[in-house]
Amino acid sequence: MGRKAEYVGMIIVMVGILAGCGRQESVDEPVLLQGKIDKKVTDYPSASAYDETLFQGVNGFAYDMARNLTVTGENYFFSPYSLCEALSILDNAAEGETKRQIEDLLRIPDLMEWNMQMGLYRQEKQSKEAMLTSVNSLWVDQQYELCEDVYEKYLPTVEEYYLVQAYQADFKDNAEQTTEQINRWISENTDGMIKNFKEQVNPATVMSLINAVYFYGEWEHPFTAEDTYSQTFYGTREESTVDMMHQGGLWLPYYEKEGLCGVSLPYGEGRIVMNILMSRQEEESSSVPEEQSGQESRQAPVAELFWQMEDEEKNAFLTSLMDTESVWVQKLQIPKFQVDCTIDELVRLLEEMGMVDAFHPGKAEFPIIGEVYVSDASHKAKLEVDELGSRAAAVTESVVAEAADEEEIQSIEFIVDRPFLFTIQDKKTGMILFMGQINDLDGLK
Repeated sequence: MGRKAEYVGMIIVMVGILAGCGRQESVDEPVLLQGKIDKKVTDYPSASAYDETLFQGVNGFAYDMARNLTVTGENYFFSPYSLCEALSILDNAAEGETKRQIEDLLRIPDLMEWNMQMGLYRQEKQSKEAMLTSVNSLWVDQQYELCEDVYEKYLPTVEEYYLVQAYQADFKDNAEQTTEQINRWISENTDGMIKNFKEQVNPATVMSLINAVYFYGEWEHPFTAEDTYSQTFYGTREESTVDMMHQGGLWLPYYEKEGLCGVSLPYGEGRIVMNILMSRQEEESSSVPEEQSGQESRQAPVAELFWQMEDEEKNAFLTSLMDTESVWVQKLQIPKFQVDCTIDELVRLLEEMGMVDAFHPGKAEFPIIGEVYVSDASHKAKLEVDELGSRAAAVTESVVAEAADEEEIQSIEFIVDRPFLFTIQDKKTGMILFMGQINDLDGLK
């Protein structure tokens, strides 16, 4: 297949200032704190089979976030799975109204059941051609000693279900060294895809939680570079010339309903797929009035159709697409592109989605950790789609501060030369791992 597909990375970083209970001597290098964690305090139940918990929770969160991002008409890309895992680790330290808001946001009916389902997903065996892995680390400033409840209750739980490893660090007196340590950890756990993520840690920080999620995927049916050439992409604002990948004569799942159509492209052996959704060609001309002048906020027809659906209908559409019988695709054209998106106002978005108290001192409730609140949050994600597969990377930072049925063979052509919405999705659980929308391709080469 030529070059080997590289890692697709996703990183979550949550940086926090938490209440300490003492001071310790400095160390030159981070030291694991796992020896202090008492896992004998609680028997940890586990799940043996999947239920609807992650399917409903992660996808529901994905739709909420994407609905907020799509209103501008701009391209977007993010990882709901990664964001949900980061919020889950935070939820395990929350209580009261703060806990209720996080769990409403994630559709968590019972936190232990959610933890068990997340833990089960982490244990899944991965193929070499389509691999998703997730790791977590907790960095504690060496001048602070965490309270016993953290070691006896919080850390054992998140280590059991999220494989969190705790390290000592020196944020206050050696911020440069700690910055290098964290950047090195991130680089090593993204196969060098993301380097120098942090310019400088905040010296006031006493704890940093970093979650890294990786995905790399090789197409089950790869394209060839010889069949990639320039063509027109008809965006919402303007036409642009892009590198378009071509192939044909293959069987792929195809589904359409009420003006929306999609194909499902498998990675590796087919458990993880990329679903590409568009409006049917005949729906294009009537979806957006010619006289509409606010092109900055103009919706692509695919977005209009998708967001008219209820969440249950969206899940049903994507499930039907992934599970439907394959059809003969005579021609398949997909842009070769890269997208780089930043969510600068993540706090505002999460507040609008119902997670409010965590961001306000005096209201945030994380008593097992201390009098703290989430003071800032941001998310950045990248995606590259080429002839061999897909690569992605994303970073989220949350700063936590002290408070105060067809028998006849069907033949189709699927030409992605207009705005499209896509998901990278796990067929077994139905969970959306990544989600995005491309309205314009100018500048995304």
